[in-house]
Amino acid sequence: MNNIRPLSPHITIHKWILTQIMSISHRATGIGFSIGLLFIALWMTSFVLGPNYYEFFKLIFYNIFGKIIFIVIVFCFIFHFIDEFRKIFWAFGLGLSLISIKISSYIIILISLILTFLVFIFLL
Repeated sequence: MNNIRPLSPHITIHKWILTQIMSISHRATGIGFSIGLLFIALWMTSFVLGPNYYEFFKLIFYNIFGKIIFIVIVFCFIFHFIDEFRKIFWAFGLGLSLISIKISSYIIILISLILTFLVFIFLL
């Protein structure tokens, strides 16, 4: 019995399905938004600490890099927020069929992208 197969299948051989991607995305956007809030808190603290600290944050975040970070933070917030509403509906037993889960996943992605684009257009 010289079998060198792994005991359990590795994640790379699994087919990625939409619900799996949405679950991982929900967690990742939660982490991303938390890190983004830390940056926002540090930015607000720089106002209090004085002009030198504010100039440092201005140097970092008032360029294309800062705008990209802002867009990512906004997307993380919007995606996570909208996906939480879907989970509230699930808690009440609504929208649990496979087709409604698939449709709501695509709707959440689309709405998140549209709202992030609108925020980008109006605020930047």
